[in-house]
Amino acid sequence: MLHLFLKISFLLSSLGIHGLNAEKPIYAAACNGGMRLYTGGKQDAACRYVRTTGEELHYNCQHNSCLYDDKDWVPFNNCRLANSANTGVSFQKCKEYNYEGQNKGYTCSNLSGVKYVCPEYNPQNTVGALTCLTCRAGNW
Repeated sequence: MLHLFLKISFLLSSLGIHGLNAEKPIYAAACNGGMRLYTGGKQDAACRYVRTTGEELHYNCQHNSCLYDDKDWVPFNNCRLANSANTGVSFQKCKEYNYEGQNKGYTCSNLSGVKYVCPEYNPQNTVGALTCLTCRAGNW
């Protein structure tokens, strides 16, 4: 009887371990709330999707699956250099960006890694977004 119990216990624990290692489903995600790059693992980009209700969904994506109009950056106009007294505005190609709220718009890091503030945008209707085709549910 003990021998049978040990076999059943082993089988059940094996099934439990296999279930813990199961991969999360793959999603396509529009990163209208933000895109942040990081290193390590298969997924190397954090994606933030903001619904019209304000609810946020977070994904970890493979950056090489993320494009906007066949480019790996998003265009922003009327951006100002962050933490600068310079009040001039410019067009930026943003590789990383984050929505900071209704009165602040987006922060952006361009292709050279220089940070800008682009206040005239919001996730619902005024910004293009990188869309990533290989994402899993994740954290921002």
